[in-house]
Amino acid sequence: MTFITSYSMKDDRYGPLQREAPLQESHYFASYLLKRDIELDEVETLTDDELDRLIAETKVTSKDRETPRLRKTMAAYFYEYAMRKAEKREVK
Repeated sequence: MTFITSYSMKDDRYGPLQREAPLQESHYFASYLLKRDIELDEVETLTDDELDRLIAETKVTSKDRETPRLRKTMAAYFYEYAMRKAEKREVK
């Protein structure tokens, strides 16, 4: 049984490692319902109506099979974050 260690991963006998994580291409979600790009920091300043629209759109987008992977990932992040903000607003 062989264990992979940081030493063996640095070994160049098998060629250079290509395990770098890809850079995130965007930090916003292009919302069709709100008709603008929403940055993660802006979620806190949205009105209740806008927050509901963002939650609905990101939920659908994150589960759509035809949507590109990056958009699905960003939609999932924004959905989770928007849901937490909505829950905090309901508690207050």
